[in-house]
Amino acid sequence: MQEMARPPAPRLVITHGLSGSGKTWASGRWLQAEASGRAIRLRSDVERKRLHGLAPQAASGSGLNTGLYTAQAHGDTYASLLRRARGLLGDGWTVLVDAAFLRHAERASFADTHARVGVMPGWGLSVLLPQAVGLRRAREMSLTGNYVDAATALAWGLVNHVVGHDELVPAAVALAADVAANDPAAVASLLALYDETAATTVDEAWDLEGRRCRDWARTRLDPERIGAVRQAVVDRGRAQQR
Repeated sequence: MQEMARPPAPRLVITHGLSGSGKTWASGRWLQAEASGRAIRLRSDVERKRLHGLAPQAASGSGLNTGLYTAQAHGDTYASLLRRARGLLGDGWTVLVDAAFLRHAERASFADTHARVGVMPGWGLSVLLPQAVGLRRAREMSLTGNYVDAATALAWGLVNHVVGHDELVPAAVALAADVAANDPAAVASLLALYDETAATTVDEAWDLEGRRCRDWARTRLDPERIGAVRQAVVDRGRAQQR
């Protein structure tokens, strides 16, 4: 009878998987089916907001690498999950941690496998890859077919950012919001300029940018708008450097 009355030994259950793959839904179903009545779920997204005084469903308004998504915030969130899980396990509770513990830098990898397969690139890889990582690294990637992890890809310039999978969508939305907050005509002109300068020589690119600058100053430059937004641009820059 004593054995039957004794509560089951606590367990630690950890989810894993890509953002949006159904971890939270699956962990909720598991929690409903858990029979001991002594199980608690800890969610990294909820814990992240709790540490910043936000309700679970509240929007944080954080941008990429700011607010809730700085390196410090990541560390604080997972350190708090660890402390809480240890305490609950010590008190006899089964703990389900709903979080993507593996970082994107540990998951993703990149390679050029054309030579290993025995085909030639036909969509600009031999042009664009050296632009991103340099000629020597591009040759190494293409001739060896070796994979590089995302941390190396970030250091080489193959990718712009490395974020945890749970932060992937918020980070992408934050970047898009930063772009959308700028002058639309200037953004469109800059994109076109980058496309044109990338397709020519360095000397021609300098000349092209100079012509575009003079055309813009003559037809689109708005001193009143510049004066109106100047302080906001300065304040934003200062906030990002804190």
